Amino acid sequence: MDSRISMRERAIDDRPHRSIFFPAIVAGLAGGAAEVLWIFALGVAGKIDAASVTSAVALTLVPSTTPSSLLPALALGIHFGLSALLGVVFGAQARRFLLRGETLHMYLAGTLLLLLIWAMNFFVVLPIIGSPLPAVIPLPLSFVSKALFALAMVATLSVLWERRVAPSLPRYTAHAQG
Repeated sequence: MDSRISMRERAIDDRPHRSIFFPAIVAGLAGGAAEVLWIFALGVAGKIDAASVTSAVALTLVPSTTPSSLLPALALGIHFGLSALLGVVFGAQARRFLLRGETLHMYLAGTLLLLLIWAMNFFVVLPIIGSPLPAVIPLPLSFVSKALFALAMVATLSVLWERRVAPSLPRYTAHAQG
């Protein structure tokens, strides 16, 4: 392993308050917010019934006996909880790209990850568990939704990294290493 990267990783590990954890949570929430805004915009435009999407998200994980008045809050809680978790999982992997300054690679990895999750959800998981979600949002619109999630998550993580974490890292250049 490159000693420069090792020293940078150690600098992050020595400063828990400067770690990737907080930026990754915020990035996941930003991705989740992008999806919510997309669904809202589609609902306003009359392309989908946003309330049906919200109910379908909730009914995928909670019993159908849940009062309908609770479904929107449950759906948003589930959605943003999973969004934050996804941000942390991606952030843990993206840290290596960020340490090396490989922002383009991070954008590609984030987009591919989210589109893989979309495909697994809509073609495998949701049909197996009998979720009503695929019936209330057309595949192309759900695909765009996940792509927007990816772009918002990765952009937010990149910006937070540059503003919050990178300034605390030791500055090394290839010339200084030898």
